[in-house]
Amino acid sequence: MRLAVGLAAIAVLGGCQVVGPAAKVWVLPESAPDVHDAAGWTTNRVRLAGAIGEVLSFRFAWRSGGAELKQPDIRITPLRSSDSAIDPAGVQLFRLHRVRIEDWPGWHVRTLAAEARVDAPLDALVPLHAPIGGLPAALKPEETYYFWADLTVPKGVPAGAYVGGVELTSRGKPVGTVNVELTVWPFVLPETTDRAFIAEVDHLALCSHHLQSRGHPLRLTVNDWQDQAQRDNIELLVDSTIRLLRNHRLNPVLPTLTPRMRIEAQGDLVLDWGGFDRIVEPCLNGQRFVNRIPLQYWPIPAEPMRTADKSEAARLGPAPTEFVGDYLRQCSRHFADMGWSDRSYLILPAEPPPGKQGSPHDAELVGLLRRAAEGIPLVSRRCPQDLVPLGWIGYEQPLYREAVGIWMPPAQFFDAEIMAAERAAGRRTWVTIDRPPFSGSTAIHAGPSSIRVLGQQVAALEADAAFVGPVNHWPDAEEAPDPNDCVRFDPGVLLYPGRPFGLAQPVASVRLKYLRRSLQDAAYGDLLNRHGLEDTVRIVRESLVRYSGSAAARNHFADGRPIGWPDDPSVFEAARRIMAQALLDAAYRGEPLSRSEILVRTALSRRFANDTQRLRVYVDGARIRSSGSYQSPTTEVEGVLTLVNRTDQVISGSIRFRDLPDGWRGVVSEQSFSGLAPGQTRRLRLQAETDTIPAAAAGSVALPLELDTDRGENHRFFLRVCCVHSRPIESPIRVDGDLQDWPAGVTNVAAEFIPISGDPITAADARPRSATVGLVMSDAEHLYLAVNCSTPRGNSAPTAARKTVRYDDLIPMGEELVEILLDPYNTGTRSPADLFHIVVKRTGSDLTEKGIRFSPPCGMREPWPADIEVATRAHPDQWTVELRIPLSAFEAGIPSRDFWGLNITRFDLENQEFSTWSGAVRNAYTPASLGNLYLP
Repeated sequence: MRLAVGLAAIAVLGGCQVVGPAAKVWVLPESAPDVHDAAGWTTNRVRLAGAIGEVLSFRFAWRSGGAELKQPDIRITPLRSSDSAIDPAGVQLFRLHRVRIEDWPGWHVRTLAAEARVDAPLDALVPLHAPIGGLPAALKPEETYYFWADLTVPKGVPAGAYVGGVELTSRGKPVGTVNVELTVWPFVLPETTDRAFIAEVDHLALCSHHLQSRGHPLRLTVNDWQDQAQRDNIELLVDSTIRLLRNHRLNPVLPTLTPRMRIEAQGDLVLDWGGFDRIVEPCLNGQRFVNRIPLQYWPIPAEPMRTADKSEAARLGPAPTEFVGDYLRQCSRHFADMGWSDRSYLILPAEPPPGKQGSPHDAELVGLLRRAAEGIPLVSRRCPQDLVPLGWIGYEQPLYREAVGIWMPPAQFFDAEIMAAERAAGRRTWVTIDRPPFSGSTAIHAGPSSIRVLGQQVAALEADAAFVGPVNHWPDAEEAPDPNDCVRFDPGVLLYPGRPFGLAQPVASVRLKYLRRSLQDAAYGDLLNRHGLEDTVRIVRESLVRYSGSAAARNHFADGRPIGWPDDPSVFEAARRIMAQALLDAAYRGEPLSRSEILVRTALSRRFANDTQRLRVYVDGARIRSSGSYQSPTTEVEGVLTLVNRTDQVISGSIRFRDLPDGWRGVVSEQSFSGLAPGQTRRLRLQAETDTIPAAAAGSVALPLELDTDRGENHRFFLRVCCVHSRPIESPIRVDGDLQDWPAGVTNVAAEFIPISGDPITAADARPRSATVGLVMSDAEHLYLAVNCSTPRGNSAPTAARKTVRYDDLIPMGEELVEILLDPYNTGTRSPADLFHIVVKRTGSDLTEKGIRFSPPCGMREPWPADIEVATRAHPDQWTVELRIPLSAFEAGIPSRDFWGLNITRFDLENQEFSTWSGAVRNAYTPASLGNLYLP
């Protein structure tokens, strides 16, 4: 009998469960990854469908009414079918707690609008039995409590439809119910994926955060704890943490676990592997895990080599080079004797910083490692390709390139074609999980979609494995950090210390659950491939992952394209259902579909296509130049647009000006495009002209555009043309930060700033939370600029006055500041090296340079010793900047005082929002994205 595949993992049916005035129960839908008030949701029913062995999950909220609910409890009822039942023991329940986010990374600021942020996501999962933060003794009046349920479809259960529920009680009496309907599909999901996700656990931090010795955190000084009084507690803690991560389909490793070492009287190094093997052997033979499946990888214990580089070896006896060689030879022999060599790896411990050439000593050390660790692949976090063409000026490839056995660069530098060539040459290629748009992310700032895409993304890159990094990089245990402290210390932690909740082991994050979903999705793809259904895998994967790795770069390596995967988590659920549907079709090939199945399948396919397959248009900039003759001057505007084909079809069409305002004429008024393949981009240029200088009260003019495609699509939007006129003045003004002496103006005003995450072509109404206005004047020798920045009342300036700026993904972070970007040549190139750059902070500190000081470097940068006068002045609800720039400060050969490229940017520290006058999209530091300054 065919089993129908439903539309979504969670279906909204009926109304919320209301039991008198005392309690309400809601199920939170998949499309709402986070909520601050569950009262808007209206169902107490959840529909799940999954394979045997799969872990399914759902969230629900329980809210008391006007009275306290005492002695609350949650009970799982058996899930029953007509001839079978699923034991309630297969369901785990957790209480969800919010974790505060105080700072946002640059990638988030430049890609997602501030209003889309979730500053306190439900992320900490606390077992209901926890003494603190579990199920409370009473539910407070009018307070909402959130819960997470994991339902494992057990092996051996017959396929079919099951019904059960979650019963909520107070003082033993039912007060609410979550109705659960489960469809079990007749196939088993593989318990591992073809590509391992390697997660590092700091077992020393585990112990110090969960175990005490004389009232202080337990500090292990050796890795063999057989003589420790708390030996059993240590073993239980390490074992439960490894199992927890393995149950979420990760490959956990303990990189700081080492054999015990001693130096004998003759100076010989002796390694005792007893404690090491007691932990590692059950992991690599599978005995530690219920399913008996071994881990795919375990690292050579490299910590002693790092301490040797820090003169620790002097204490041990031999010289560092001799010590490292002897130590590695013994490690290599032991791993070979245990049969672990094929699963081992060694991350190079002595790599120079990226962008700096390694010294001959580095090459010698790598040679030593290669000789001593025979049969152990050396892992480099660098990449094999030359990054200079991508914009990394001064990049030098490692001297030890030929010694590398595994390349493991960040996704930003993972080039799929180059890595394929490396694999063909016999090397392996791993990818380090990075950040959008180069890869998904497990950081607290990333939404569910950016986590769930990871399994498909790593497979699309054809990487052999993925490196997740440390999962418990916590602050010092003496500080007794809670989850808020942990994500402030490292936003990427996937586990939280259990001590704040009265537990002797760590608790999981919701992000760890979403990562497991991602790896289960990847297991579906593996299963399809094994059954000859590669086409379905390809279609789903290409729809979900349009580009990743280095292919997500735009003009240069630091300039990322838009995020290349859907933002709605329910799209990934639809993809999972499509994959399951293909497996069911293969199993029941030839059996006719019912009418309801046809309707469900059609709706599912349309939903998936609508959310993943779109043609997108982005504006790169609009340059204004003088044209015509001296007797008949005209002004020409060139708009540069980028088309991105995110459909699965080749697209053709045209884009044109429509209904230009009076006084405007089309020069190149229409551009056609054809053969735009899936995933490809195409730049198009349109030109219009007018007999006047474009002018508007806020410094921008909107020219209407229209796009038609051969798919019958028609889109209408506007090209934002930014132009501000410098107001001529006869005599200099005093630069003191007080703008009272600036005469009133209209066309010299640069206003209506747009967040860097917005797009003036598709989101023209996007505005930052705090307003910014620029003013421009000039005399015969100087250019004057003023910027007025509104701020929330009471906001105070930072105390430190530093002459440096910290950029994170092309966003100036950490301080309230404005930037002036000038291109006197108005070249419209794509290199930040062509920009004259002025930064003024609210503290009054300023800096000037030609090019931008990014790290790693992007384009040439040099000092600009301009004699610029700067003044700032702070008020309760605003702060102002005033500058006087000598025209003589610019390089000789500026063609004329006509049109310059200009942009004014602002980083609003209070709202952590970066906005620009020109409306630059994601990257304010390309000359093509500047606005225009007219110098009469």
